[in-house]
Amino acid sequence: MAVAQQSDNNTTNTTTVTPSENTIKVNATEKNEVYRWQINGQINPDLRLTANTAYTFTVQNPTDTKHELIIVDFQGKEVATTGDIQPSSSVQLTFKPNMTSSGGGSNMIGYHCEYHPDQMKGSIQIVNQ
Repeated sequence: MAVAQQSDNNTTNTTTVTPSENTIKVNATEKNEVYRWQINGQINPDLRLTANTAYTFTVQNPTDTKHELIIVDFQGKEVATTGDIQPSSSVQLTFKPNMTSSGGGSNMIGYHCEYHPDQMKGSIQIVNQ
């Protein structure tokens, strides 16, 4: 299961991200020279992924600058990357999260852009089935 959540004011929107195929479609967006990741129409959403399940991130870059989607663990160590995504191109990244801490039912990791880390970022919660 993949779920995207975005909080606006006091409201949280939750959307399922194609769990049957485990494909997550990600678009780089630009508005007024501010770059963001867009998933299911939401900007920089938090994702909820099931541990030990392979997900394919299909990342499109229709902007005029390069981006790189990086997934980092809870210690900030890079665990997956798309490499550079040139303008007007797309790439795929397969990522299979696992549980790395004992106890508790979830782990928090994150994602960001190598070139716009303060603008293009979000959290990923990894949960057991």
